[in-house]
Amino acid sequence: MTANESVILPQELDRPPKQAEPELRGDSITADRYTSNDYLQRELKQVWRRVWNIGGVSYQMTDPGDYLTTEVGHESVILVRQLDGSAKAFLNVCPHRGTRITDATEGAVERFHCPYHGWQFDWEGTVVAVPDEEDYRESPCGRARLREVLCQERFGLIWYNLDLEAAPLESFLGAQITRELDSHRIEDMVRVLDITAEAEANWKIITDNFNEAYHVKVLHPELIPYIAADYQDCQFDLFPSGHNRGWFPAFMPSQQYGSEIIGEPLKSMAQAWDVDSDDYQGRETWSDLRLAIQQSKRERGIDRGFTHYAYRSNYQLMDYVGVDVMCFILNSMQVAFPQEKLSHEILSQYIELGVTGGQYSDGSQKDGFFQYEKGRIVSVYDIDAKAYKANKDIHFSSPKQIREFYDDGIKIISYIKIHSRL
Repeated sequence: MTANESVILPQELDRPPKQAEPELRGDSITADRYTSNDYLQRELKQVWRRVWNIGGVSYQMTDPGDYLTTEVGHESVILVRQLDGSAKAFLNVCPHRGTRITDATEGAVERFHCPYHGWQFDWEGTVVAVPDEEDYRESPCGRARLREVLCQERFGLIWYNLDLEAAPLESFLGAQITRELDSHRIEDMVRVLDITAEAEANWKIITDNFNEAYHVKVLHPELIPYIAADYQDCQFDLFPSGHNRGWFPAFMPSQQYGSEIIGEPLKSMAQAWDVDSDDYQGRETWSDLRLAIQQSKRERGIDRGFTHYAYRSNYQLMDYVGVDVMCFILNSMQVAFPQEKLSHEILSQYIELGVTGGQYSDGSQKDGFFQYEKGRIVSVYDIDAKAYKANKDIHFSSPKQIREFYDDGIKIISYIKIHSRL
């Protein structure tokens, strides 16, 4: 597994650096982009076979022979931990007669076995044994192998690319996004919730939603009291590489908030950091309230056990940031769990609360993560490994969201949500 030099963004940053506004082409967005199979096939060929995709989380493959399988379009890929600690990726297809090597999503093997003719492959994808080897004119052992694709490990994630001539991951992401993702230190987190919701729709249904905040005041009115989702306050950046980023200042109401006096949940959120929201009446004071909470987090956070605050910039202490890369969506909100209060029962209890307040059981209600009737979403939530490593193997499969919660000193550390786009 790889290690990279820790990145710390400037502490005084109150928002992500603003990117230059690009000139938009003004192309018409027609229905065939979402409904045409021919258009989808072109996307699969020209986009998804050329971009870096996330196959899994690094700690899912800790020992040599550990493996994961993942899919992009119609292709299945095997990711395997090597003897030297690196990871390799192969198409999940036997070179003999095209049979899928494994249907398992993860596991550990000494050798891979083709279920059709019994060919065996080592961790490097080479054929090492076949039935009736003496009957071959020329043995495939040591010669035939699984087709290898590009594989790179970064940010505690395992990435792969079907295009053997693709640029390295860092070039694909660009310097700014690479730096920001490094600063989250995802490699120090562990997954506690893994959710998949599938429906028949084009992947752009999801990404369109995360490219704007226009819908928030209608679909997520529960956010209005404590997240500023207005175009005047939030920020969207488009990068030359095709990626984008959205920033929403938290701990202050949106402009649609219907009162001059701070109410719940922001009142309790401020009180948890020894800030009296009653001192901030009138919308002209809301940004000052946000800064007061931010300063209190900076001054008190580490002493309260939130050690990750030491390497967070000011906006990373509290705001909602979405990074929409050409292969995944990353959403991050900075919060914390006191280490001494962690237990399976406690986390189970608080994970039942919705991050936007919209509770649901089947993904059908209007909620920030599962409001789509169509589309395939994979969400991965992570809790800081240093505070939660005792329960690192616990996965919650029910579709519940994590929200910031301040009862009895319980506060969520951090969550990372990753969406697949196919």
